[in-house]
Formats: sequence, C-alpha cells, structure tokens
Amino acid sequence: MTVCTHECRNLVTVFAVNLRKDMSLCRLLVCVSATTCLRNLQRSFSFSPKQSPAFKPRTALILSKLSKYDCEKSTGNHNDDELKKSMKKKGFDDQIVISRHETHHAKLSELQSTLIGRGLEVRVVDRRTYSMDSVNWADVVFTAGGDGTFLFGASKILHPNKPVIGLNTDPLSSHGFLCLPKWCSSNVSTTIDLLLSNHFRWLLRRRIRVTLTHLKGENLQIQPLDKRKPINRDGFEIGTSNYALDVSSCELFPPFCCSEDMTTTVLPVLALNEVFAGESLSACVSVYDISVDGAKSEKQKSSGIVISTGTGSTSWSYQINKIPKPNLMELLKTIQQIVPSLNTSQSEILTSSSDCNVEQLNVTDQHQISNTSDATYLELLAEKAEALYNNSLIFSPEDCKMLYSVRDPITNAIFNVTQPRGFASN
Repeated sequence: MTVCTHECRNLVTVFAVNLRKDMSLCRLLVCVSATTCLRNLQRSFSFSPKQSPAFKPRTALILSKLSKYDCEKSTGNHNDDELKKSMKKKGFDDQIVISRHETHHAKLSELQSTLIGRGLEVRVVDRRTYSMDSVNWADVVFTAGGDGTFLFGASKILHPNKPVIGLNTDPLSSHGFLCLPKWCSSNVSTTIDLLLSNHFRWLLRRRIRVTLTHLKGENLQIQPLDKRKPINRDGFEIGTSNYALDVSSCELFPPFCCSEDMTTTVLPVLALNEVFAGESLSACVSVYDISVDGAKSEKQKSSGIVISTGTGSTSWSYQINKIPKPNLMELLKTIQQIVPSLNTSQSEILTSSSDCNVEQLNVTDQHQISNTSDATYLELLAEKAEALYNNSLIFSPEDCKMLYSVRDPITNAIFNVTQPRGFASN
C-alpha cells in the first residue's frame, strides 16, 4: 500500500506499508494469553507446541509503566503535599491516583521477586530508561502496565526472537487486551511457572513495516508528538537504508514523486497495532495520492488514513468503522419509509443468515420474533446487523492482510474517496 503526500513546503514524501511476518507467544495451554514473541516464519508455516522452541530465559527485562503519579511528579520539584494540591487543581482525585500508583508498584515488585526467585537475572526500566542496549541484554522483556506499555515495549523489539510478555498490573482500571488474562495478575507465581515450563502455544502476529521515499540528503528524524510524556523528547535520527527506489510505486504516481533526487529509507520501527498517515496538527486536512495493491492511484482529501494489522483490528480501526445500534435503528427506520414491506417475513430475515446464530445475539426464538411489534422487530434486526457488521471488522493477528480506513473522507468535484475502507496486502 503506497501513499504520496503533498505538503505545503513543496516537499513530497512517498511511503509504503507492508507486513512483516512475526510470531507471537500468545496462549498458554491453561488459558494464559497474549505473550508476544517476534520471529520470522514462512507464510504458510504452522507447527504444534512440541515443535516450538523451548522458552528458557536467563535474563529478564521488566519495562514498568509510568503511573499518573510518576508523570505528575516528574513535571516539577514537588513534595507530597504540593503534588496533591497540583493534581487537585488539574481535576485529578489524588487518592485514586495514589492508590493506583501503589497497586501498580506492588504488582511490579511481585513480578520482579518472582523472576529472581526462579533464578533469572532481572533489571527494571521505565519509558525514560528503556533502550536498545537494555533490550539486547535481555532474553525476554516483560511489560508491567497495560496495552500502552506493551506497545511501547514492542516498538523497540526489532529481532524476531525476542519475546515480550505483558502483565496487567492494575486490571481494575485497565483492560489490557494485549496482556495476559486478568487472573494472571492475581497469580503471578503460577503464571511464571507455566511460562518457564513451556505450557503455551505459539501464534503468528503481523507487524507493519513502513518505507519512506524522500529527498536525498534529508535528515529524517522520529519525534514524539506528545511532549508532555517523560520519554525521549529528542527523538532519534534515522540512518539511510540505501534501498533502491520502488519502480512499481514510481509508475503509480507523478514523476516528481520518484525523481532522481529521491531515495528510499525503511523506518527502524515496526507497528504492532496500526500506522496513521496524516497531518501532525489534527486541525489540518491531509491531501495525498493513494494506491492499494498496485492499483491506479487516487487523489484523496481526508483527516488521514489508519492502516491496521489483525492485532490492531480490535482497537482504533474498530472504533473508527463500527456502527452503533442507534445509528442502525435510524437507518432501518429510513429504509422502512422507502420499503414499507420491510416487516414482512420477519422470522425469515432474522434467522436466514447461515453465518449468524440468533441465540448468540440474544435474539429470542422464532415464535417470539414473529409476534413482535414493528419497533421491537427493528430493534432486533438492528441488534443482529450490528453484531454481524462490527464482527466483520475484526480479523486474526496471523492474517497477512492490512485494514485501511480513511478518516472523515471529503468528496467533491476535485477529490474522491472511492473506497473509504478495505483490505490490502501491499
């Protein structure tokens, strides 16, 4: 998938996204889930747990999240009383903030002591001290926090054989979709024993790799957009990759996009959830040319594009594309005005789909459906349509495809968005 962006400084950047084949250590045979390992595999490769490599780490790195209390404390030289007053002025409940901070650190200490007790050498870092050197030192990286900490931890894992295991340190305030199940947070010792005894199976996960085509000699840098968070505020320079220009992409876009003055660089980061292409200033509209799987490019204007993996299909892209039940109800009522016969054969409509189990959708049996009022019938129909459509937005983390979503597409005499959502392999 290739995008050519047009910027006000007459600088043109072309970037391409494709999938890198990674492997995730995901479900223990006893329901421990969402451990991640990054390993290159063949596309059609599959194997049983007995064939998977043994998990015998000797060194473990724990990446701890920075709690709200930690973040607030890092903004100035405050004593405890001053910090509480500062948080109250910002609208925070200082008691809740402190309680969650203590909950997190108690679980962090338990994880650290458990690993040490199993004979592992352990180091603890946070966002400020998490580096490539610390990653290279460790045989395994544990993230102590929620999904944000897990994603940040995975962002520095470039080698496919480095496992990343997420432990949700505060399940009551964080869902932790990418982390181990909630029961693991209450049974840290048992969880570590299961991992070290290889009671799990492997699951392929795909991450997105981004390639930029840009002017030769341009000093590319990655800068964090949110300067408030205490992370590496200076960003880091991207070394040139010395890749040849993608000729196929040059054929899709105007000549100035891929002139002799351009070169190609592969970014040194991989996206586990999604890639967002758009203006860094959210109030600005993005103008670009887009090509999907080598098709003819289309000039579009929108609030940007989100390109998601199967792992990320339950996250941002899902929230962008899902249709809530009230919206479906309004749509069905509008259709009913055009097609008054919509209420005929109610039980047939609600039970005809071979791909949907009515009972799973909390819809009553056919006899009750046939006796419902028009309003109740539309509500049941909307419930079924909501589940079918929204579930179709989610796909396996193992899948080789990407889901792209155009945010707030603008269509007029100049710009057109033929397909605001779809799947792509390149």
